[in-house]
Amino acid sequence: MKNIDLEPPGLNQKIPLPQLIPNNRTNRYFYENGHYKLIPRLTLKVHSNIEECYYLWEKFSPKKTLFDLWDFCYSWYQGLGYVPYFYTLYEGKKPVGVLPLCYDDKEDKRFEWFGCEWLENHKFFVADNKLIDFFMKIVPTPAYLNSIAKFDEIVELAKFGKLRKERDSRNIKDISKMGSLQDYLYSLHKKNRYHLKSDYQKLVSIGARVEVIETKELSHFEELLKMNKVRFNGIERSRSYVKRYEETFRWIIKNSGVYKFKYIKVHVQNRLASIDMVITYKNTYYPFQGSNDVYRFSGIGNFMTYIEIEDAIRSGFKLVDILQEDHGWKHKFFDQIPVYVFKK
Repeated sequence: MKNIDLEPPGLNQKIPLPQLIPNNRTNRYFYENGHYKLIPRLTLKVHSNIEECYYLWEKFSPKKTLFDLWDFCYSWYQGLGYVPYFYTLYEGKKPVGVLPLCYDDKEDKRFEWFGCEWLENHKFFVADNKLIDFFMKIVPTPAYLNSIAKFDEIVELAKFGKLRKERDSRNIKDISKMGSLQDYLYSLHKKNRYHLKSDYQKLVSIGARVEVIETKELSHFEELLKMNKVRFNGIERSRSYVKRYEETFRWIIKNSGVYKFKYIKVHVQNRLASIDMVITYKNTYYPFQGSNDVYRFSGIGNFMTYIEIEDAIRSGFKLVDILQEDHGWKHKFFDQIPVYVFKK
């Protein structure tokens, strides 16, 4: 172990797993259960060539959600520039699992999921869940793997580092059996239903006009940025990071195709009251980014929730995923699914 450089790019050749996890007291866990049969058959290699990373991603990704898509996650690589380190286990010449990481060398100085920490709902890309333990044992440090979707053996991760439930859950709503907005409204607590309807009716009464535009033209995103003059969505980061974050979104828009874009704009009294960027993929509707003029138009946030749920139901989507951070209001209108963070 001491002679092996575990930090990339040291593993540019395949290393037999028994050299990384030798049979000793420290690694007793691996040799006292079903893992010991796998260890002699496996080797590890780290890939940083982006074409090789693409191949591995496409081989293992389930492609069920937006965050499973290469085109989407690759956009963050293009915008932020974090070098990929895809820790890959092989059985012979066949890859059987990959831990897709990148290294944030600009801000937090740590290994994160490929893309960056802003991505959500991560799964392990493995042919067998037993391989997850190997990855957690040899993951480089410091590592910060956020928003891990729950799976049967997730508690086992605590053997290899610090595991905890994240403060912010995923916020989703299953609308697959909802035929109209009324079905959604009656799924809410009475008080929350009242406020949603009240704010919607209040803004309609002063002439709120809704415009839905299905497009990937960058001009609408630039308009959204303009509404967020001080900070892009309130990110507490250096200005250089914010610039790279904004550029990432331009790449997300340019790389769209498998996933689609629409913008929802609301004008009130000849002023732009709100603009939201919505991404859609398969049966899921993602209100992804937006800006509201809350100072002039009280209740505009609830108005947008009302409009977007209605649009999602009418358009035939089955799930609305409004992303992880609660911001003090999402739990009122969406169901929460816990996710986990692993630190080492």
